[in-house]
Amino acid sequence: MRIVGSLLATLVLCLTVSELLLRVPRLFGHDPAEPRRDPGFEYILCVGDSFTRGVDGGYPHHLQNLLDDDSPDRFRVVNLGRNGQSSSRLSVRLASDVARYRPRTVIVWVGAMRSSRGQSENDPASRWRIAFERVAARSEVIRFAGVWYHDKVVEAAWNQRAAPPEREADDPATGDHADLVQQRLARDYRAIAELALAAELQLILITYPYPVGPYWPANQAMQRVSGEYGIAVINSQKALRRLGERDRRPLWALHPRPALYVEIARDLVPVLLGRKAWR
Repeated sequence: MRIVGSLLATLVLCLTVSELLLRVPRLFGHDPAEPRRDPGFEYILCVGDSFTRGVDGGYPHHLQNLLDDDSPDRFRVVNLGRNGQSSSRLSVRLASDVARYRPRTVIVWVGAMRSSRGQSENDPASRWRIAFERVAARSEVIRFAGVWYHDKVVEAAWNQRAAPPEREADDPATGDHADLVQQRLARDYRAIAELALAAELQLILITYPYPVGPYWPANQAMQRVSGEYGIAVINSQKALRRLGERDRRPLWALHPRPALYVEIARDLVPVLLGRKAWR
């Protein structure tokens, strides 16, 4: 029993230290990706998961450069991408981000991480998922583990793909049928759309470029809600087809290479400036 007790104490200590270490960056001032609002600029918020956070600043970095070339000193693009963020979590926290920056536009790229919205707490099969997401929202260690697991799942889905994307039926992470996953995601996107309508701001969605595993139902749900609300959608698969073979190959967990972020930013500019119909 002493050995078991020692092992448990060591495990708790390791988890506590890991949690503190992952929270250290928050203790030192403001995140440079979340600057204070300057009333002299029109703000564009880029929100979502690690696809928004991106490599070397992701598409928001390139979007800022392109907008500066077109309209110097007019826009500020803020990258609020958060690794491991789910659509349900984003739909809750977006209101505070909008109140803080009062943007003209919000660009959303989220949906790959599992969402608990719409699951019944009376359903034993989904109760643990709801509880897990609530805890994960507060724990850096659990969020980190969840992201790691998600990455492994989507990489496996990509390596084992055999059927065309439109025949994908289940979320490999949960076993849920794609229709059920789409319904949950659609609820989140509708909540985001309603917030955008109430705030009278422009809303743009970005689809995932590699439609396998959890990315496929997310893309389908985005297209569905886009049709319901008339929301602009940037189709990253079309942007991907403009690239050479090397740049089309995904990075870890099917994240894009930098070249695709550039193309997505180029597709965004005319929609943001009203120079091109998005459909």
